[in-house]
Amino acid sequence: MSQSPVKLGTRKSQLALYQAKLVQSLLQAEVQLVKVTTTGDNNQTKAFVADRDKKDWIKEIEDLLMLGEVDFAVHSSKDVPVDIRPETRLLPLTSRASPLDTLVVKSGKKEIVEASTGGQVLALMDSGACVGTSSVRRRAQVLSQRSDLVVSELRGNVPTRLQKLDGGAEFDAIILAAAGLERLGLFDESRMFNFTADEMIPPVNQGILVAQYLRSRDDIAELLSPLAEGQTHCAWQAERSVIDKIEADCGSAVGVFAAYESGVLSLHAAVFSSDGEKILKAHAEGDPRDAKALGAKVGELLLAQGAKDYL
Repeated sequence: MSQSPVKLGTRKSQLALYQAKLVQSLLQAEVQLVKVTTTGDNNQTKAFVADRDKKDWIKEIEDLLMLGEVDFAVHSSKDVPVDIRPETRLLPLTSRASPLDTLVVKSGKKEIVEASTGGQVLALMDSGACVGTSSVRRRAQVLSQRSDLVVSELRGNVPTRLQKLDGGAEFDAIILAAAGLERLGLFDESRMFNFTADEMIPPVNQGILVAQYLRSRDDIAELLSPLAEGQTHCAWQAERSVIDKIEADCGSAVGVFAAYESGVLSLHAAVFSSDGEKILKAHAEGDPRDAKALGAKVGELLLAQGAKDYL
């Protein structure tokens, strides 16, 4: 008798399906995709709700995990809150894609061709120009560098956001994750400019894929374990430990980025006021094997500066 396929839960967006199919292709098993419409998918035109926004992207998939209708799920880790269902666990998969943010300018803009980074392009934009993003972190960092720009709400999946930029007059530029653009084959060097991590600190876990499955499913843990990658796991753990320590949610303007430097894990974090006028920064380095403790240390450094006032 043939073994039943493993069921992988995923959102229906183009990017989510790409990511799920990537994991599907790497596993040594027959894997069936189960496509799920989440609350977040249905609410993409609605105003941002800080305390539940990330949960909205995974709630229905978590429900299917609990019911046994899917065996595991694949998410963009940046979209997964700290407080997942306690019966489940997370495992980062494969090597990290780019963690950086990308400034995308409207098609046909020629005056910024000599710029090479997102920060340089941002500096050249006309006063009063409009930048689209739904992220409070990106908004705060844009305003901290260019308080004379207008930052407006922009929601939707990656192709939809690009269409809104090029199809209307509201936005002069938008900010997206480099990883999503690259995975979808949409990165256009003529009008897309990555911010350096110094110009715009990324959000926790951007560029990392993560699996979610029931703690009781040792068989799924064994199936997924070959896709785990040590450096990605340490960076993932350190970054999540920071936001866990300071109890940040997706309504907080917080950036966290871990990188390896000569075998040492270097962790940077920043908390911004919503208008970008106040910035708290913290940095620490340590053994990658102590990633969780390193993240907690950086979180404590932020709390000591009064980070709670801006969360």
